Amino acid sequence: MAICPSKIPLKLQNAAILLLKRNLKMKKGENVLLVTDRADCPIFMAVSAAVLQLGGKLIQAYISPGREHSSPIFSLKEIALKSDIIIAPTDKSVTHSPEIMDARKKKGTRIVSMPGITVGMFIKGVSVDPKEIKKVNFKLRKRIFGAKEFHIFSPSGTDFHVSLKSKNCKGFEFNDHGDASKRGTITNLPYGEVYSFFEKGSGTLVIDRWKNQINQKRKAILEVKDGKIVRWNSSAKGYVSHQLIAGECGLRIVEFGIGTNPTHTKPIGIVLYDEKVYGSVHFAFGGGGDIRHCGIHEDFVILQPTVLADGKEIIKRGKFLFD
Repeated sequence: MAICPSKIPLKLQNAAILLLKRNLKMKKGENVLLVTDRADCPIFMAVSAAVLQLGGKLIQAYISPGREHSSPIFSLKEIALKSDIIIAPTDKSVTHSPEIMDARKKKGTRIVSMPGITVGMFIKGVSVDPKEIKKVNFKLRKRIFGAKEFHIFSPSGTDFHVSLKSKNCKGFEFNDHGDASKRGTITNLPYGEVYSFFEKGSGTLVIDRWKNQINQKRKAILEVKDGKIVRWNSSAKGYVSHQLIAGECGLRIVEFGIGTNPTHTKPIGIVLYDEKVYGSVHFAFGGGGDIRHCGIHEDFVILQPTVLADGKEIIKRGKFLFD
């Protein structure tokens, strides 16, 4: 595909260059794989032009728009392992796809994944200095690192217990701060969360936001026992039906995260953005990390939570207690 930088808006072009220079610290001659599932993606074109401008070796890949979040991408199996950097402005996430995970582990590929990204989100997202997110994540790390039991409440009715006591659970990661300059790192754009892949949790989860399909007024309730959705009300049926596309594994819990981006103050209906809302929490069911391979990974958000880590309150009604 021909690339014409003069047709790319200046703010978008500058944001793409900033992403490569600051967030990824791309070196001349590095292999940069650009992946999209969109027919017309200005971000894809802007980053492509920036890679060439800065001396990178550009590889472009178009993948099926019909796949689910983090399902396998067989066409990328070989090329991903040859890439130093993978950047994915897509509709469906590639984060937990086996090919992307292999590239990280075996090649040390640096990944920037941005499912659901818009031009405005991209420009605003890159404008946030990773150093600022690191400060928040570090403060939170001091309070939750090593904690094994979490209790989450919310005004809408969530009352849920999380246990990080399992062989495959590695505990919390604090690396989604936007700095993807080190080997094997992965970050979203927009960035700003801490998260843990886990498999043991029980209680009631009330979804406050899932895409534009579920909001707080819907009162979508999931009952979870031993890490698996066992009951749900009619308002949550859309989420559950979506998860069952991948089979029974789609009903098993896999991620607990906390939003740490101060510029995200309320959800907008795009999961990539909403899960970073400052002081919110999110859960995902399906596959992820070393916990489980599954052809789906879908997050939803809980707003204004109160969170206890090993019995100590760390968030109260959506406010970090270190603020």
